[in-house]
Amino acid sequence: MKKFLLFILLIISLNCSSQNAIGNCSGRIEAKEMPYAQIIGETENEHVLVLIHSKSKNEGKLIEFNNELLFNTEIDLDFENESILQCAYINDQIVLFTSKVIDNANCVLARIYEDYTFSNPEIICKAIFSNSVFDFSKSNNGKYFGIIAETPYLKGINEEIEVWIFDDLFKEQCYYKLALPEKNTRIKINVPVMSNTGLFFLIKRHIVAQDNNYFVYTINPEKKKHIRTSLKLMGKRIADIDYQLDEQNNLHLVGFYSSLNYHVFEGCFYYKIDQTSRPVKFKQHGFDLDFLTQTQGKKIAKKNGGLLDYKMGKMKLFNGEIFFTASHSLREKHFVDQEQQISYSTNQIALITLNKDGMKEMTQTLKVNQQSENDHGFWNKHQFLIDSNNLSLLHNQTLNESITTKINHFSDSNNVFTPAINFELNDAINDSCGLDLGSLKKINSNHYVLTWNTNRNEFAICKLSTKDTDK
Repeated sequence: MKKFLLFILLIISLNCSSQNAIGNCSGRIEAKEMPYAQIIGETENEHVLVLIHSKSKNEGKLIEFNNELLFNTEIDLDFENESILQCAYINDQIVLFTSKVIDNANCVLARIYEDYTFSNPEIICKAIFSNSVFDFSKSNNGKYFGIIAETPYLKGINEEIEVWIFDDLFKEQCYYKLALPEKNTRIKINVPVMSNTGLFFLIKRHIVAQDNNYFVYTINPEKKKHIRTSLKLMGKRIADIDYQLDEQNNLHLVGFYSSLNYHVFEGCFYYKIDQTSRPVKFKQHGFDLDFLTQTQGKKIAKKNGGLLDYKMGKMKLFNGEIFFTASHSLREKHFVDQEQQISYSTNQIALITLNKDGMKEMTQTLKVNQQSENDHGFWNKHQFLIDSNNLSLLHNQTLNESITTKINHFSDSNNVFTPAINFELNDAINDSCGLDLGSLKKINSNHYVLTWNTNRNEFAICKLSTKDTDK
């Protein structure tokens, strides 16, 4: 664990202006048996915590770095018959949530991390079924958090979801059983979203035959009731969506639609839902031929009438506008020495910008070269970054088994993202490593990200910062 080989992540520049970005990184930490990691937050003394765990989530470690990102300490997370659910920053405390079956009920236990140890576990809620699956959401201000328990598949009955809403003192504000009109299914897509006011949104996808049906359930803990909002389009089917809450706790949803084939995105849509669960804005836009031709060529554009083999990407609200992406992703099987391998590739990212009223402002295509083998496309990621009131898009690029991270800066003057500029990674170990863009997290005014070697058995945490320099 204690490999203090320090390396520095250098970013040449964010744009053509006089601004450089520098990333200071920790030493390498071995994580061979626990290749899953997330950045949690800072302690009172500004130490940074990272959670790593096994695929089963039965084992994990909480690793603490000091404010200079030197390895400080670690705690094993190996509680008997418990699974790690979530680790979160609540009420200026780091809290670990686990699940355990007690007396035939699946329970959520909470432990507070302080002075390099955990408090005794406290049972905060119990699900009806011992094999219920929990999910978790915390409000952006840390004042509330919500937990849902999805019932297991039970043939012939409708689905039910248990919902608990807590304040930051772990006091239960509401327990609500959401009885849904849809049949219980084996595959469930239920996304909890906790707002800063204690209002709880649940975004649900329900599949009937080949159709995706999306709903937003809004649960008011004071009134102990819910409102159901159906997301409907005009003559089209929703292919996929993403969401974000704004500072006024309105829920913004964007996505792509299809008519017949879900592998073809024919256009995009936008919903804004207020705190009363009322849709206050809705827009739907088809893609024009010029954009489709720019993205994938005239022949494919005319034949398919949409973006072929794209997947929903990322969404970001910035300066009153809505930015979101789709990435061209392929999954292919091949054999090496009679052993089946699965490769994942992404070669283009489509960017769409809407104004505050949902009207289309900009469409753009970025060329990328992302390759990943047998890892579900771990390196084929991109992510928005807001720093110093500037918006950027980061994406990885693969070349000769090395990972390079590139940055595209948004230009307000001409409403486009500038061509990519390289991050340069200087590593004292002199082996290939890259940034896990899915781990990018803002804590107070700092941005942190994890970097892994290509074998995914060692990682480090990096702190990104920008500074102005003379031209």
